[in-house]
Amino acid sequence: MIRAHRLFPVALVGLMALLAFWLDHVSRWNPTGKALDPNRPEYVVDGFSASRFDAEGRLQERLTARQGWQFPKQPDLHLRDARLDSYQGGALAYRATAGEARYNRRDGIALLEKQAHFFKPGAAGQQDTHVYGSQITVDTRARIARAKTPVQIRYGDSIANAVGFEYQQGNGVLKLLSQVRAKYVQ
Repeated sequence: MIRAHRLFPVALVGLMALLAFWLDHVSRWNPTGKALDPNRPEYVVDGFSASRFDAEGRLQERLTARQGWQFPKQPDLHLRDARLDSYQGGALAYRATAGEARYNRRDGIALLEKQAHFFKPGAAGQQDTHVYGSQITVDTRARIARAKTPVQIRYGDSIANAVGFEYQQGNGVLKLLSQVRAKYVQ
């Protein structure tokens, strides 16, 4: 004759095993939804803002836009009315703005289009530098801004037109690439 008090632990272990099996089965995520349309944004964000900080906790970069969106399985973040601020030692090193931009999250390269503007504030008595063009590329990791298209550079009252420029934040030099015409005003 089997006593009920001896069967209770065996029945409890069996019930716990069944419960564990059931919970494992229902908690496994199995996506059964339809595939996302690659021609429509996966998400859209109004008032986009992202910041990156250096090892000391100081602001290194800030990317803002009126609107941002990304397509499924694509590394590019598309931005409208974009602004990229780069800081060095807590001070603004340069600012790049555009009507439209794409920022590749994998390689850290921003492509600014439609009324692209690059601004470098003057330091130690120097004037501000403004570069205007149809397309400007900013490599946020190498900290280099460049264009291969026609640009206009304004330095105080001086104006230069050129095809292409390159600015390396490390040495602070803005280099005009070709076909330069300048009107220098002291």
